[in-house]
Amino acid sequence: MTTEAENSLQVHIGTPGGMLTGQAIRERGIIERASDSCYRYASYDLRIGELIQPDGNVVLDYVLPPRGIVEVISRERVAVPDDLVGTAMVKTSLCNDGILALGIGVIDPGWDGQISSYLINFGKNPRHLGAGDVFLRATFQRLDGPLPIVQRVSKTDVEIRDLRRKATVGGIGTSFLNLAEELDKLSREHENKRWLTALTYVSIMALILTILAFFMTWFSSGLAGKPQNRSVEQSQPVTSEIDLMRAENAELRSRLAEIEDRLRSIDSAQGQVRNAPKQPGVSSSGSGEGNK
Repeated sequence: MTTEAENSLQVHIGTPGGMLTGQAIRERGIIERASDSCYRYASYDLRIGELIQPDGNVVLDYVLPPRGIVEVISRERVAVPDDLVGTAMVKTSLCNDGILALGIGVIDPGWDGQISSYLINFGKNPRHLGAGDVFLRATFQRLDGPLPIVQRVSKTDVEIRDLRRKATVGGIGTSFLNLAEELDKLSREHENKRWLTALTYVSIMALILTILAFFMTWFSSGLAGKPQNRSVEQSQPVTSEIDLMRAENAELRSRLAEIEDRLRSIDSAQGQVRNAPKQPGVSSSGSGEGNK
């Protein structure tokens, strides 16, 4: 017979390390709101409960575009006993379709709550995601050796939804690496530089024509002060050329004014875009507080 001290030691030592089978996961009652069809030989398939769009709206269905990112929260709750540790892993079937899960890993002993993750579409085609679809695989292993005191962390569904929604709206873009936003920004900067370059050339040309007009006017005035035969016939071509230059100068000034008006419109539109509320992208932490 074992003594009381020996029984206490056995409780804190735990069973030698090993991965739980699907039947053992079921018997330990680790998964709440479980589906019988999701128990595997040595794991459990977690299903989508709800999704958080880039704008923060919580939905049951979402079409994930190429390079898009979305927050996913599991339907199941996972309650990890003190003598076990869980691991959230990607589903191979999703990876084969170009869907990668981020923020996954260890589910600590003492965690009690839903599991969340970011899903990114690296494929060429949009992918429909809906409530009930499998998105992660969870495995559980026994801890071997003396067990430390476990700090339990339990969060309700509402608490997890609010935390993940806040993280999505505040810190994640609408696409992986925010490529769409960066390309749009570069495009606007290139457009601005192009118009500034055109404005510079037009200004230089206007200045050159103004200087030429001045000298031509001065030159014609000098000719008019000198008594010369056929002065009228000689000055007429010069006068015509001066009038032509002045007309071209006036046209260039008109075009310059149009370009300046367009630049003001672009600056005003960019100011409105910057002041508009941004759409965050979708994100998720692997398993809330418990998934490191």
